[in-house]
Amino acid sequence: MDRIPLSRPSRRSLLASTAAFFVAGTAVGHARTIAGGMPWEPGTATPPARVRAGPWMFFTADEAALIEAAVDRLISA
Repeated sequence: MDRIPLSRPSRRSLLASTAAFFVAGTAVGHARTIAGGMPWEPGTATPPARVRAGPWMFFTADEAALIEAAVDRLISA
């Protein structure tokens, strides 16, 4: 029975591919440096809209009661 010889990479090809990955990785990633102050003004963001309690959209009354009881048990006041 003939065995198929395993072709292992040479040291030169391993070093060349490692260098290529290093150069490609450093050439692609560029970060922006923020100098001076913050790029926004404090207090200028719009807060999210408040959620109003209302009827459940996808649960029946029994399912809603079960969900509310479970949440009240897990997240206490």
